[in-house]
Amino acid sequence: MGTTTATSVPGAFPAPGTLTPVHASTYTTTAGRNLHPFNLGSFQWDGTSNLLVELCFDNNGYSTNDLVATEDTSYPASYAQELDGTNGCALTGGLPHAPSNERPVTYFVQEGDRAYTLPARPGQPGQVLTQQASGAVAFATPPWLQSGSAVYLSAFGARVGIGTSTPTQKLDVNGSAVVSGTLQLGRADGDKICYTDQGAAGPKLGLGTNWGVLAYAGPGTALVTGYHAWLTTATSGYVERMRLNVTGLGIGTTTPRGTLDVAGPGNTYLVNDPNVGVPDQSVFLPGHLYLAPYGGTSGTAYLQARVPNPATTTNIGLTLRTTSNGNLVNALRLNADGSANFQGTVTAAGVTLTSDARFKQQVRPLTGALAAVQQLRGVRYQWNALGVQRGGTAGQEQIGLLAQELEQFYPELVRTDEAGYKSVNYARLTPVLLEALKELAAKNAGLETRNNALETQVQQQQASLGSFEQRLRALEAGGAQARTGK
Repeated sequence: MGTTTATSVPGAFPAPGTLTPVHASTYTTTAGRNLHPFNLGSFQWDGTSNLLVELCFDNNGYSTNDLVATEDTSYPASYAQELDGTNGCALTGGLPHAPSNERPVTYFVQEGDRAYTLPARPGQPGQVLTQQASGAVAFATPPWLQSGSAVYLSAFGARVGIGTSTPTQKLDVNGSAVVSGTLQLGRADGDKICYTDQGAAGPKLGLGTNWGVLAYAGPGTALVTGYHAWLTTATSGYVERMRLNVTGLGIGTTTPRGTLDVAGPGNTYLVNDPNVGVPDQSVFLPGHLYLAPYGGTSGTAYLQARVPNPATTTNIGLTLRTTSNGNLVNALRLNADGSANFQGTVTAAGVTLTSDARFKQQVRPLTGALAAVQQLRGVRYQWNALGVQRGGTAGQEQIGLLAQELEQFYPELVRTDEAGYKSVNYARLTPVLLEALKELAAKNAGLETRNNALETQVQQQQASLGSFEQRLRALEAGGAQARTGK
C-alpha cells in the first residue's frame, strides 16, 4: 500500500520499493467478503492523500477465473497486467489492460469487526492509548514527550531518523539539513563532529576516530602565510590532499602556483553523474586556455574526446561552440571518425590533402570526365532558411553545384551526414576537371589535325585548279588564232 497525490491510476505499476508490503499468504478465495489481515506490518495513512493498493498473486492453475466485485468511478481507478509462468509480484511485462473506471470494492476494517475494550486501570500521566498486535487497547508511553517547550525522546538510547526508517545514530538525517541558527559541536570523545588537535599541529575539524581533517594554520605573519588544508588518513599519520592559501587552491600540492593548481600524477575529471540527472557540467574560463606542460618549451599538447577504458563501440565527437548575436553556434564539429564540419566560411592561407602515391592502391584512369562535366550545372543561388541554419549567409549570392546532381555521376565527391544533408568536396572535383580538360584538349588536337589535312587538300586542289586554268587559257588562245587564220 502507499499514498499518492494522483487523481487517477496510471498505465503502469509503481516502481519497486515505493509501496509498503502489508500482507502475504497462500490463500483460497471464497464467495463473499475475503479478509486479508496486515500480517507483514502496519501502514500509516496521513488522512488526506489518496490510497494506492497493489495486489499481486500466482495461481498454479485454473478452470475459471475468480470474479471481483467492482464499482464504477468517473476516473481511471484500476490497472492490471498478466503473464503465464511469471511470479506476479515480479511481473514487469506481459499482457497489459488499459486503466479502467471500475474499482474493486475494498474495505478496511478492524479484524473481527470487534469494538475496542479499554484497559481496566488508568495509565500514567503522558501515556496514550495504543492498539496492540492482538487488537487489544492498552496505555503506552509515546516515543516523544514534552516538557514545556522542550520535546524529547522517552526511551533511553532511542534513535531519531529523518528521511530514514532505520536510523543508525541518535540523529540520522538522510538528505539535506538547513540550520538557521547556531550548530554547536561537541568535544572529541567518540563519533561526534568536533574540533580536534589530533595529527599535525593546529586546530582541525574532523569526524570519527580515524577521520580526515580540515586544518587551519594562520593567519600567520603579516597575514600572508595562513592557509586551510584538507588532510586524509594514510598508513601512518595524515596526508595533505588540498591547500588554500593567499595564492590560490592547490590540489596535490602544498604550494599552489595560481588561483587553481592541480598537480599530478593522475587524471583530473569533470564528469556528469548519471544518478543525479544533470544534463551537463560547464567550466567558464574568462581568459585563455593553455594546453602545454607548465613552463615547457616543446612537446605535444592533446585535446581529446574520450572516456577511461573505451570499448570498441565507443564513439565520441567534439563540438566547439561560439556565441553569435546572443545565440550558441556549433562553429566546428569534429566527428568521431575524424571528419569535421564547419558552420560558416573557412579562410586559410593554404590547404593540402593527403595524396602520397605510397598510400594508394588500385590506381586506374578516370575516364568519361568530359561527358560527365557537360551534364553538370554550375548555378547561382542564395541560402534559404534551412541553409542559414546550417551555416550559410542570408541574402548573399553564391556559385556552386547541386550535390544531388553531382552525386549521380561522382558519388565519391558527395558526403551525407547523419541528418541526411549533403555536402560537396569541391577540392577533389579538380581531377575530374583536369581529365575533362585533357579529353577536350585531345579532342581539339584531333580536330586540328583533321583541319590541317583538309587545308593541305584544299591547297593541293587549288594548285591543280590553277594548272587547269592555265591549260584552259592556252587552249582558248590557240583556238582564237585558228579562227582568224593567222
